[in-house]
Amino acid sequence: MMFLNNDMQVYTFCAGSFIVGVGCMAFGQLIYGPHGLTFIAMCIVTRTVQGLGSTLLWCSGSPLLLSLFPKHTGRICSFFESSASLGIILGAPIGSALYSLGGYTMPFWVVGAIQCVLPIFCFFGFPSMSSREKMEASRSITSGMKQGSALSFITHPGIISISLAATFVNSSIGFLAVALAPFLHQQFHIDVKNAGQFFLPFTVIRGFSAPLLAYFVDKGYAGLVFSASGCVLHAITFLILGCSQYANWINNLYGLQLLLLVGGFSSAAALLPTIILFRKIYLRAEARNTFIVDTYAAAVSNICFTLGLIIGQSFVGGFVFQNMGFHNSCLVEALLCGITSILGTGFLAHRGLLRKIPPGEEKIMDKEDSLLSSKGGI
Repeated sequence: MMFLNNDMQVYTFCAGSFIVGVGCMAFGQLIYGPHGLTFIAMCIVTRTVQGLGSTLLWCSGSPLLLSLFPKHTGRICSFFESSASLGIILGAPIGSALYSLGGYTMPFWVVGAIQCVLPIFCFFGFPSMSSREKMEASRSITSGMKQGSALSFITHPGIISISLAATFVNSSIGFLAVALAPFLHQQFHIDVKNAGQFFLPFTVIRGFSAPLLAYFVDKGYAGLVFSASGCVLHAITFLILGCSQYANWINNLYGLQLLLLVGGFSSAAALLPTIILFRKIYLRAEARNTFIVDTYAAAVSNICFTLGLIIGQSFVGGFVFQNMGFHNSCLVEALLCGITSILGTGFLAHRGLLRKIPPGEEKIMDKEDSLLSSKGGI
C-alpha cells in the first residue's frame, strides 16, 4: 500500500471491499466442506484473505478522504473509529436476526453481498479531482525536492516512538477480548455467555467519544489528545485496574465498568490522532506530497492497531494472563503503555507538538539527521 499512487487508491479501495465480501460469503459456506484439519486450514486462509482486503480498505480509504478534506483529518479518522465500533455493536443483533431468518449462512451471504455491491457506488460516486485540486490536496511545499520514501518514513525515530505507544495502548483491546470473560467468571461468577455485555461499554465509548476527540484534533491539539487523553490516561487506568486487587472499594462490577469506560476513551484518543501526528512529524523538505505521507501514515496506523491486537491476545492475554492472572496482567499492560507513552510524549514535547497547532499550519520538520544532532536528539 505504501507504493501506490493516488490514481490507484480508488481501485484498491473497491478491490478491498470486494475481497472482504467474497471472503465473508466463502467463510459461511465452509461448513459444507471437509472437516478436521482441512476445515481449520480453509478457515485460516479465508480469514487471512479478508484481513488483506480490510487492509486495502483502510490504507486506501483514509488517504482518499483526507485528500478531499485536508483540514479535517481528525473528523475523517473519527468516522473510521466510530464506524468500526458501530459495526461491533450492531453486528451481534443484526447477525442474530439474519440467523433466525435464514440459518447459519444467511448473515454471511447478506453482509458479503453488501460488501461486493457498495464499491460499485463508491467507484462511480467518488468525485473526480481537477489538476488544481490534486495539487492543492497534495500541498507541494517546495518544487524540486524529492518526496520521502516509505523506508525513511517507517525508520524515522519519531514515527517509531509514536507507533510503539499507539501499539501498546491498543494491545489492551486484544487483552480484554481474551481475558475479561474468564476473569468475570472467576471473580464474579458471571457466565461466559453473558460476559460480552460487560465489554460493550469499552466499545461504545470508543465510538461515541471519537467525534469529540476529533474536534480537539482538528483544533490543533493532536499532540495533547494523543499523550494526555490517550497514552498517559490509558496507563493510569490499567495501573488502577491492576492495583484494584488490593482495594475492595473498586474491585467490583461498578468500578470495573467505570475503568473500562475510561480505557475505551483513552484507547480511542491514542489511535485517532496518529495519522495527523505522523504527517506533522514527517512532512518536511524531503516529503513534499502529503497524499503520499498520508498513505504511509494510514498503513503504519493500521499496523499499530493490528500488531496491538496480536500482542494483547497472544502475549498479555495469553502468556501473562495464564501465568500471572488478570490484575497482574493489567499491571504489565500499564507498564508497557507507561514506558512507550514516555517515549512518545517526550518526542512530541521535544519537537513542539504538544502545543496547539492551528488548522492548516503544517509544521515542516528539519531533516531527519537533525534528530541526532548535538542539540538534542529525541
